[in-house]
Amino acid sequence: MINIFKNYFNKKIFTKTPIILWSHFILLSSLALYSCSAVTPIVTSAAIGFAKNLLMTSESNYTVEYANDLKNLLSSITARVEPLKQNIENLSASKVTKISLNAEVLIHRADTTTTSPLTILKNGDTLYGHPTNPVKGDRFKISFKANCECYIYIIAIDSTGFVVSAFPDFDITNSALVKANTQYTIPKANEWYGLDQYVGVEEIYFIASYQRRINMEAVIQKMSAIKRKDNINFASVKEAAIIPLSRGIVKVKVDDEMSITLPNGQQKKYSATNFLSTISGADLTITKWFYHK
Repeated sequence: MINIFKNYFNKKIFTKTPIILWSHFILLSSLALYSCSAVTPIVTSAAIGFAKNLLMTSESNYTVEYANDLKNLLSSITARVEPLKQNIENLSASKVTKISLNAEVLIHRADTTTTSPLTILKNGDTLYGHPTNPVKGDRFKISFKANCECYIYIIAIDSTGFVVSAFPDFDITNSALVKANTQYTIPKANEWYGLDQYVGVEEIYFIASYQRRINMEAVIQKMSAIKRKDNINFASVKEAAIIPLSRGIVKVKVDDEMSITLPNGQQKKYSATNFLSTISGADLTITKWFYHK
């Protein structure tokens, strides 16, 4: 078995089951930002409170400027955006409705002696990496489906306070627009995210919006220029930065069966959880987090 290492913003290990190191998966490039119909988000100071440990760790590992950019990103994520009352450019839906998002993190366990090879992440779960070979550790994919045509952003922050854009892949497209009732799974095909050697708490944020979040994209654009250098003395994030719910959201378990292909080629079905906004036209924000050991 041959391992080929590629160092760009990301590092991939190609084996029979390709692994993308989660903390190195940075495929952000320059965004062609353009004006579109959208209201200006109302930014609050909520990010300071719920992400205090995360921001302190990020500043310790990187720079004050990087931590400030992270603070601005979190503020943009948590910004209160006025609910959309009517359709805007690039959206083909006939009317605005309540956004419903099916969002799951699917784990393929390295140790299947005590658990199913495929489990759905519950907040606070522990994923186990491998110090030298991520193929031997737990792996995961992200799956999501919206009930309407909208913009989806999936932003992850690793255990060192480093930002990863999982969706969209701005290296390929400058649009976060997704189709209604269509399942998306990342990484694609037989690739899975692997875990590196840096342990601690990691978060994945899902943002669904009828409106393109240009301010948030601009912050990601700036942070994408930063390349992380490995450091054995990295401090670890100890506390989950869970975004407080500032508006109504309902978690609904449904029987909508989804499917995924395991590394051995087997098709595995699972029942997904839907998150529903209680306000028509309002954004939907979901936090997923886990312990990385």
